[in-house]
Amino acid sequence: MVAMPRFATLILLVVLASGAGCVGPSPGTGSLAGTAFRPLRPGDTTGRIIVYGPSGSPKRRPTCADVREWEVLTWPEMDPVATTATARGADSTGCPIELLPTRPFAARWYVVHWSGHDLASWAAEIDHARQLSDDTWVWPFHGVVHARVTSLERNDLEGHSLVQATLSEPIDPASGASWASLMTVTQTGATCAYPGEVVHWGSATIGFSETVVVDCVGLDWTMPVHVHVEGALTRGGDRLPVPVVNLDHTFDGAPEAMSLYLPDPDDAPVPPCTSPRCE
Repeated sequence: MVAMPRFATLILLVVLASGAGCVGPSPGTGSLAGTAFRPLRPGDTTGRIIVYGPSGSPKRRPTCADVREWEVLTWPEMDPVATTATARGADSTGCPIELLPTRPFAARWYVVHWSGHDLASWAAEIDHARQLSDDTWVWPFHGVVHARVTSLERNDLEGHSLVQATLSEPIDPASGASWASLMTVTQTGATCAYPGEVVHWGSATIGFSETVVVDCVGLDWTMPVHVHVEGALTRGGDRLPVPVVNLDHTFDGAPEAMSLYLPDPDDAPVPPCTSPRCE
């Protein structure tokens, strides 16, 4: 058994503050009919945005996003941003398209803009879309994305008690740090340390190379543990620091308590639109 590095890209949508959108019907009102497009903001430093449509089925063809109907604009000015749009082909996710900026996004707000009108009200509510004065739709997002800890997990493996951090994309230790120093887990009476890049436990050979993980002895899962993650840099892009994690959690109990999912620290209130297109 080999434990590989777990860089699960958790792509989250920006939660808009009230009053941040434009005029138009409030999401969640009106007819349920319409198209359920879902543009997901960049999940890593490439700036890639994937636009999904309603999935298909044996009895219904998926709704495909037309690349000519999608663009990226600055927010709140709503100036065009140079991007390439590529259709990824029909599949069960509804013919997604990829929007990729020709230059990296800056540390500012943008929107994905759809020139269509018939967006299902439930889709607008779930994905926090906002309607412009011409009845087209936008989805705001912040341009700078960097690696972050998306979750902490408890793993019991070959008689060992492990706490592991999953990150949104690959990282490197910052200067003066190491894979062994990135995470500390403390609890009275317990001892936790990085197990090493490769270990031999029982009949298993397990690899922990480039994994933020600690192996604990004497840990009581029914009691809170203190977890601290610090000293990592995003491997790609501008190599920004990974936000520090410093918290207490009890991993025992219901299955959902064995994994702690962390909110995105980059989420923030979206500034109001100042363009005439919002009036």
